[in-house]
Amino acid sequence: MSVVSEFRLLIVSIIFLISLGSYGAQAQINSDVVAQADKAMGRTLIDWGRGGSGSGFVLSEVPEGTGYYYITNHHVIDGGSEIQVGFKHNNQVHYYDARVLHSSRELDLALLRITPQENGGHRPGFLTLREGNALKGEQVAALGYPGSSDQINGQGDMLPFFETTLTQGAISKITPGSFNETGRTLEIVQHTASVNKGNSGGPLIDYCGSVLGINTVISVWSSDGRTPTNNTFWASSTNPIAGFLRDAGIPFTAHQQECDPENPVFVDAGGTQNSWWIIFAVLCGGGAVVIGGIYYVASHSRGEAELEPNRGTVVPNAGGRPILAVDMGGQSARFSAAQLKSGVTIGRASENTLTVTDRNLSRRHASLSLQGRKMILTDLGSSNGTKVDGQRIKPNEPVQINTRSKVELGGITLVLKRP
Repeated sequence: MSVVSEFRLLIVSIIFLISLGSYGAQAQINSDVVAQADKAMGRTLIDWGRGGSGSGFVLSEVPEGTGYYYITNHHVIDGGSEIQVGFKHNNQVHYYDARVLHSSRELDLALLRITPQENGGHRPGFLTLREGNALKGEQVAALGYPGSSDQINGQGDMLPFFETTLTQGAISKITPGSFNETGRTLEIVQHTASVNKGNSGGPLIDYCGSVLGINTVISVWSSDGRTPTNNTFWASSTNPIAGFLRDAGIPFTAHQQECDPENPVFVDAGGTQNSWWIIFAVLCGGGAVVIGGIYYVASHSRGEAELEPNRGTVVPNAGGRPILAVDMGGQSARFSAAQLKSGVTIGRASENTLTVTDRNLSRRHASLSLQGRKMILTDLGSSNGTKVDGQRIKPNEPVQINTRSKVELGGITLVLKRP
């Protein structure tokens, strides 16, 4: 082969590698972008040990003060008496106390101020908002803490509990709409990056790590009540989110530059970081595939839209060893003696300790409590009633039960057993 032929072959090979690298960059989000975005991700804990959890992320540092501004969904924190946020960093979990500064039920947004519980030197990252120009067909990724991934964390280890799940998809539509019948109309991003309970409040990001929306709902459930129709999910667009933050006078970083997946540049509150070396790695075949998450959707009734916080799954409990396991309607939970003494509520509303979204249940259907050494069940005035061993019990009159009792809430069996 002549020198000229060899040179031509080399040029063709380089062009092929560049084309291959461009395809790889478009097909998957780069692991460096994910790592940067992960630094801003926190798990929102509601009434820790008794309630549930959602997702959220850090926007900026509080000026001339201690702590950070953190955003999530209103329905994640609604009804919670104590809110904490946990971050995983360097194989440790760092906890922050949280206080609600501003909240909007119509927009389903809540702004929190979080402050570290200990001076451990942890500093979260920040995410930016990309305003005005989300594109139909654009590749996106969802980050958060879905309850599906908790199902395999049977030992309740803390580090996996605070590890984010990543799923990928594309924007299928930008549309006006509202999250409830009486809510105001806002811009909503419809996409196909899988999310479920626990993802609420987490970011929908482009392939450069900028936020295009906050994941809020699953659009429509299929007839089996377990899977979303057409793999369709909804997120609040960053446009109303930015307006919400500006109205509240909260500092954050925003930009309008579209993400070029062939040259991903991660933008944070400290400015733009050039990631030319990412492209070099892709060209060399070293781009890491980061496709996280386990797709599982907990049992829902058809037409239920709100992507609730992850309430009712097996949540690691900081309050002591679990003494009771509860299974109902596809949901499970374990409770310590301290939790049961404080009281556990069951129903289809998100503020319950154990949420089961079935239309046969009332919003607050019943409660379990430990009084001395007796397990007590109380119907809270439900519409469809509560039965113990085939007999309907009277509302608001406590009844003693045990693990052998046959308990039905609105016709749905409640199974009690020792963990």
